[in-house]
Amino acid sequence: MLSEDAHILDGVGLVLVATTTPDYQVFPTVSAILGHRLSLGTIPCVDLSAACTGFIYALSAANAYIKSGMYSRVLLVCVDTLSHFLDWDDRRTCILFGDGAAALVLEAGQSDASAASGDILAFDLHADGAGKDLLMVPEGGSRSPLTESTWANKGHCIRMDGPAIYKFAINVICESITASLAACNLTIADLNHFVPHQANIRIIDSACKRLGVDAAKVRTNLERYGNTSAASIPLVLDELRRDGSLRRNDIVAVVGFGAGLTWGSAIIRW
Repeated sequence: MLSEDAHILDGVGLVLVATTTPDYQVFPTVSAILGHRLSLGTIPCVDLSAACTGFIYALSAANAYIKSGMYSRVLLVCVDTLSHFLDWDDRRTCILFGDGAAALVLEAGQSDASAASGDILAFDLHADGAGKDLLMVPEGGSRSPLTESTWANKGHCIRMDGPAIYKFAINVICESITASLAACNLTIADLNHFVPHQANIRIIDSACKRLGVDAAKVRTNLERYGNTSAASIPLVLDELRRDGSLRRNDIVAVVGFGAGLTWGSAIIRW
């Protein structure tokens, strides 16, 4: 259940942080630092790295922890500062990416029928490392540690094969959303909101046209913030919540895709 409780951190038993731009290259984790700053004691804190699909992956992990009974409340944070890894002379990438953060708390719902809202109905998750070279930061990790040479060559910056990612993204958006809807016996027509990863408006428009999504149901904010990676989908959801667009029992489809390659989707009853 997506919680809006005033005491939102009360009873949180786990912190999950989806990020590919941690404060420290190796350790400590962002989640451990955050747990300490929030005075959450010694509860477990875990970082999860799935690039721009980070929100979907982390949401599925939080959902699984809760439904298993291991934790009743999970703090899920999505944060990326991709501006630190941009080559400002590469117009293929520097105009696309931005920094952002979003957070939510998920909790176990009630067993009675009145608590039917606030549920996650289906997931569809995938990865294919064969496409790792299509979107990557080639140097600065353990395979090719950062040196004066790699810094001078901007090997620590994002490199992307734009046309290949464009084709990949449209295909996986359509395939994953179709699979998630089928898993919960819903169709495109049942959706109240379609919230894709905010990567590129051309990708979003092409995928929605292929899927047959009503343009009035497509929610975006990339014209203001750019591609904020793992934070992009929850940032849109928060804007919809704040302006009153999200209503109880609305059906929301979310879909992400990114480096790895990774992709996935989820169907949520708000």
